[in-house]
Amino acid sequence: MADRPATHWIEAVFPRRALFQGDGTLLHLTIGRLLGSMSFAITLPFLGLYLYTERGIPMTFVGSIFFFSALFGALAQLLGGAWTDRYGRKIILVAAQLGRGVVFLGLALAVQIHASPYAIAALVCGSAFFGRLFDPPSSAMMRSYPSSKTSGVSARISTLASA
Repeated sequence: MADRPATHWIEAVFPRRALFQGDGTLLHLTIGRLLGSMSFAITLPFLGLYLYTERGIPMTFVGSIFFFSALFGALAQLLGGAWTDRYGRKIILVAAQLGRGVVFLGLALAVQIHASPYAIAALVCGSAFFGRLFDPPSSAMMRSYPSSKTSGVSARISTLASA
């Protein structure tokens, strides 16, 4: 125990050795998962407040937007697994991140120009779809990371980033 530094807990929280070694796949997947999770988590609570307080949209409609976005997310997870097997992991990963980026730009524009609530609902559902489309191939890539020494780290990152 004397040979371990007092900061060994940092390696458990931020596994820098595992992230920065090799071809960078684990680092790219981690960044992709964190950006996707953070963008949705930052946007979601304020979107409901904006729609209700600024636009006067009833909360039943706002709640139904989030309900349908969850359904689109579930559909994307089913399709994401099948499409990953058919087209490959990297193609689906890139398509999901690009699609989500385009949808978030569209959502920002829709809020700026006061688009119809149905357009905003479609964009939120699209964001949920592309966000969940990213999960099956990224989980598969993280869990099949080649190094046995870092496979536990990749599983931890996968679990933490998707929480």
